[in-house]
Amino acid sequence: MSSARLLALRHGIAERSTLARIEGVRALKVGGAADLASAIGIQERMLGLILRAQLAISAGKTPSNRVPLTLAERHGGLARLRSDLRLVAILDDLAQDQLSHSVR
Repeated sequence: MSSARLLALRHGIAERSTLARIEGVRALKVGGAADLASAIGIQERMLGLILRAQLAISAGKTPSNRVPLTLAERHGGLARLRSDLRLVAILDDLAQDQLSHSVR
């Protein structure tokens, strides 16, 4: 998640993994703790979908840059995916807000 990278850079968190970046931002209490905790679960679910798509390719499916929605349907459902994507948008807004305050 690019917003985790931006927030980490903004707050001087020198971590490489998205999980460590989110945890670092959460420890600084510069955002909604519940949203940042949810972001960890979202990242894990998204990586799981990407991995499943890659495994399907290795099993003979046609390679693609996309994760088929059928995978999301089978692993958490489309409603969960929509909810996750809404929270990612909130985190993007948080990153943008944090960066715009540092420019002033």
